[in-house]
Amino acid sequence: MILQGNIVTQAQVNRLKPGMPRRQVRFILGTPTLQDVFHANRWDYHYTKGLGSEPSEIKRLTVYFEEDALSYIDGHVKIQPEVEREPTKRMTVVKVPDLEKEESFF
Repeated sequence: MILQGNIVTQAQVNRLKPGMPRRQVRFILGTPTLQDVFHANRWDYHYTKGLGSEPSEIKRLTVYFEEDALSYIDGHVKIQPEVEREPTKRMTVVKVPDLEKEESFF
């Protein structure tokens, strides 16, 4: 199995907000697969999975910027409305009592 490119998840895309600066988009999605010098207002994220030269899965996401702020996205995943999102898992802190030492022969 050969994996190439950037895997972009729905959870990552849901964190994007219009107007977000480029550096935040890069922090969330990672370095783009393609930054075209002729189209400086867009970044492309491509992902392929397959055996040999026959990919079984091809996915693409393009983010567009206007004046260095996120304008819109296009591709295999879209930003979901809040009501359709899965609840985020939050960490729970559990306090474990100290183990009482027992008397032993050793």
